[in-house]
Amino acid sequence: MSQSVLSWNTMTLLVVAIATTTVITFFAHEIHAPAPGGANIEEINEFGSSSRRRQIFTVFSTECSNYLDWQSQTLAYSHQVSQFEGMLVRLMSCDDINYRIPQNSYENYHIVRTPNFNTPYIVYGGDGGDNYSPRNRPNALAYWLNGHASTDKDLLLPGENDIIISIDPDMVFLDNGIHHLESVGNGRGFATRYNLGRDWVTGWAAPFCGGKCEEGSLRDDYDPSYGQPIVLTAGDLLPLAVEWGDVLERMRGVHDGWQTEMYALIIAARALDMQFTVQNMMIANPEDDEEPWDSAHWAADGDSMGKLLSPPEDGGGGSKDSSAVSVLSVAHYCIPLSISSFRWSKHDYHDLDIRDCRASKNPFHLPKLKDKEAISVSRNEPLVSSPSSSVEEIIPRETIIRNRNAWLLDNTWIPARCAIAAYHAEFCNVQNNGIMKETPLTGEVSCGGHVATSCNECPQGNG
Repeated sequence: MSQSVLSWNTMTLLVVAIATTTVITFFAHEIHAPAPGGANIEEINEFGSSSRRRQIFTVFSTECSNYLDWQSQTLAYSHQVSQFEGMLVRLMSCDDINYRIPQNSYENYHIVRTPNFNTPYIVYGGDGGDNYSPRNRPNALAYWLNGHASTDKDLLLPGENDIIISIDPDMVFLDNGIHHLESVGNGRGFATRYNLGRDWVTGWAAPFCGGKCEEGSLRDDYDPSYGQPIVLTAGDLLPLAVEWGDVLERMRGVHDGWQTEMYALIIAARALDMQFTVQNMMIANPEDDEEPWDSAHWAADGDSMGKLLSPPEDGGGGSKDSSAVSVLSVAHYCIPLSISSFRWSKHDYHDLDIRDCRASKNPFHLPKLKDKEAISVSRNEPLVSSPSSSVEEIIPRETIIRNRNAWLLDNTWIPARCAIAAYHAEFCNVQNNGIMKETPLTGEVSCGGHVATSCNECPQGNG
């Protein structure tokens, strides 16, 4: 990989007064244009993309906690098992210099420490401050891309035209396909559809848009309802991250909800004239018919796991033409999933410590026998109602929802269990009267020796 063509400026400190007496210090990032240089000059196509093979970095932002460690392990396991191209980077915003990061031997997974940009707003915010951890994402991205973060020697900074996929930690890859990257660059990228609506843009958010969100200024086809994953070049993401973080803080004065960070991303992109093609890249909600459930299916090879339809090679022979195929596809376990009496939610496991080998047998609650039967019945059943079905063939809505819950459990709950099982199989040994203890990482440990080609192969099976 060629040396990064992004040039970096020293980080400056800004002091902002909150109310009249409280002072908060936070990081701001300045950007220099890419430095010219013989070795770094590349032939650029009409989209601003390089002719050399561009590297892919899938990046997600977290703080340091047990809760985010097991989600990170699940994402890393998914990245490895799916053989997703490129590097996976965890930007860990953490002030605890003694925090013990879970062990890792997956060569394409890297953990990069950054400051916790949320801490000053808690400490100096007054009356409990503004505890809003999503502010770490844009600030950590800018901090990393500006070259300020300490990282391991095997992870190079992206070049200006390399691809960055920004993703949430509670997502799982549904395939290893990455499509349409030739059209990413020069202020153009891809984003995932969310149900945010449009009225908010010309309403409360308009003052943060630099005059580009007023009534009558938006095209009829402008779609401001998107979020993670987003796909951009590193050169485009750096200025966007800086603007994104700035808009977020200004927005917090009038909008203190959890989605402020999503709204700030959209407004920052609008202010910088960046254009996102919005696609259905994500399956998360069994009740949302706008998600790409028509692309989901049950495998026909007998393993009963939920799968995604492969894209057609040439626009023919598949359910969609090649131009309609999403850049990538993920499952998102952001909401609870349930079938029969079984319920699984990430929020029930804030204290799950994957480094505690005593939790290796059953890190999550298991379904009862009747729940397993309900899941088994749902497998291989329809996930969408065919509009051409006769009245007698119409599938009840509650049955479709049940089947979708089973499909999502197969694609999130099982991979999460397998990820933790894989971690314990590699790093835990039976010692001291049968008590499992974490084993120090040595050169003899090989993570690749345990990675399953199917989640059904994990030590716990599929429950």
